Parts: sequence; C-alpha cells; structure tokens
Amino acid sequence: MTDFRLEPPEVTEPKKKRLNRNDKLMIDAQIILDKVDREMPDAFRGDAHAFMVWVYKNPDLDVDLRLKAAMNAVKFEKPTLASVRNEVTFKRSVAEMTDDELLALTTTDCG
Repeated sequence: MTDFRLEPPEVTEPKKKRLNRNDKLMIDAQIILDKVDREMPDAFRGDAHAFMVWVYKNPDLDVDLRLKAAMNAVKFEKPTLASVRNEVTFKRSVAEMTDDELLALTTTDCG
C-alpha cells in the first residue's frame, strides 16, 4: 500500500490587471508631474483655467497679458447662449379657434 500524501495547492500569482488607455495616461501624467515637481519646485500647481484666473487677477502683471488671460478664461466661466428656434404644433382644429386666434396665425412670421 502506498502512502497517501496531501500536497498544498500550487500557489499562483494573481492575474495582473491589464491597464486600459485611460489608466496608462494617468500613470504617464503622474510621472510627468513628479518630474516637474523635482525639477521646478516653484511651478504652478493648478489647472490651466486656474492659471488664467491667477494671471488676470494679478495686478503686478502687464494689463495686455491680463486682458488676454481674461478673454480666454471667460469662455469657461460664463455659458454662451445658443440660438433656439421654436416650433409650435396646434392640437386644435381651425374650426375650434376664435377669430382673434385665427388672425394671430395669419400675422405670425413663420419663416
């Protein structure tokens, strides 16, 4: 009779997660930020919009530079209005309309 021997299961490394494009970009961006921190410790730490705001609010800078920064930053600070065309559909028949409503329809610019 042979000896029965119980062996532990093979230890395998957990599957490595495959990085998607976004993960790779985030890692690359962090590497760049770390390099900038090492080489330029006094660098601006905000995003591009925060930098433009800092420029246009800084009274020590040239007025022309501040104006250009403000013109670029305003696109992100204030929404622009889009033109909208309204179309109205009547659910009532012409026979049910009053004379005033019919007159309003004939004088309304539809075009």
